[in-house]
Amino acid sequence: MKGRAIDILARYRIIIFTVAAGVLVAAAWHAVRGGTIFNFHEYCPLSPVCIFFAMPQSGLIWPWGLFFFGVLLITALFLRRAFCGWLCPVGLAQDLLYLPRRLLKAIPARPATAGRRRASFTARVIVLFGTLFIPFVTGSMFFASLCPMIRIGDVIYRTDLVAALLTLGLITILSIIMERFFCRFICPLGLLFGWTGIIGAKLFPTFTITRACKAGDKCGKCGGACPAKIDLCAVTDAINDSECILCLSCVRQCRCYMLEIRK
Repeated sequence: MKGRAIDILARYRIIIFTVAAGVLVAAAWHAVRGGTIFNFHEYCPLSPVCIFFAMPQSGLIWPWGLFFFGVLLITALFLRRAFCGWLCPVGLAQDLLYLPRRLLKAIPARPATAGRRRASFTARVIVLFGTLFIPFVTGSMFFASLCPMIRIGDVIYRTDLVAALLTLGLITILSIIMERFFCRFICPLGLLFGWTGIIGAKLFPTFTITRACKAGDKCGKCGGACPAKIDLCAVTDAINDSECILCLSCVRQCRCYMLEIRK
């Protein structure tokens, strides 16, 4: 894509992200008018995953949630995890929570170690399996206890106040300490979109960030730019990593990066 447009997107991403996520939440709130915050579940793209194996016995199905899940899954074939980086309200909240540390550079940002990446992947796989299979066994939606939107509803309507406050407080604290904590260690939707993006990159022309740097890993200027903690210095050509959310932070940090449509 043309450099000028990409530079504008990269520079004003937080503003664009805030507007886009705000519009998404406002549209969902309009759709559930007359209901409660819990009715958001009907439109949540993760809801089909929450009840997938329990669907036959419970009879629960949310058509709009299934529709949005399908749309985002198809979109991920071409745009990878752009939803996570440009639309997701939970992703925006995490970016805003960590923003002061980014601006103040309180602690130097670094790529995730191999051990932390394994822990991140393992944790999300466990959450994904729990989300899929526990409802089939118990009849209750496992992910509801971790979902920030549901937990906010629990606080507002005092349905599970203590547990909700503890969950939200812990996620908030960890998101301040660790950039994009929820995305990297809990969210199964991002995991699914990441896998879909990798498959899409093998089959279709896909939006991909590429790197053309002669300095290799000797410069390190871009090392801590990625909120998903990808080791950018190890990238030799294209960022074909399931963690990439196309946030353009690397593009903003260094002219060696650009956004391309590539197969």
